Amino acid sequence: MSRGRDDINVMIVEADKHPYMAAIPKEEGCLGNVIGGKAGVLRMNEGVGIVYDVEGYERGREPNRILYDKEGEPGDILCGTFAVVGMREDNMTSLTVEKAGQYFSEFYEPTFFGIDQDREVT
Repeated sequence: MSRGRDDINVMIVEADKHPYMAAIPKEEGCLGNVIGGKAGVLRMNEGVGIVYDVEGYERGREPNRILYDKEGEPGDILCGTFAVVGMREDNMTSLTVEKAGQYFSEFYEPTFFGIDQDREVT
C-alpha cells in the first residue's frame, strides 16, 4: 500500500468480499467516492469510525455486513461498500495496526443475506 503525504490508511469492506487496506487521500469527498454515496460516520469504540453511504439502503445497495451490539445481538445492516477509519476527536485518521487487526477479524467473512421480492432482508 503506497502512501502519499496526506493519505490515511483505511479498511475497505465491500459486499461479498474480504476487507482490504487502502491509502485514501485525506481530502473532502474522497471517502464518499470510495463508498459510492453520501458519507455518514458511525462512531464505534475508542478511536474508530465506520464511513458508510447513508442512503445505501434507499438506493438499493447490496446488504453488506451486520453490526452487533455489546451483547452480541444483531443491529443495523450496512448496505454498500463502507470504510473503517481511525478517529481523533471529529477528524478521520489512519486506522492503527491494532484496530485494523480487530476489525479485519470482525468483518473478514462476508455476510450472506436472503432478500425477498419486496427488498426485505431475511
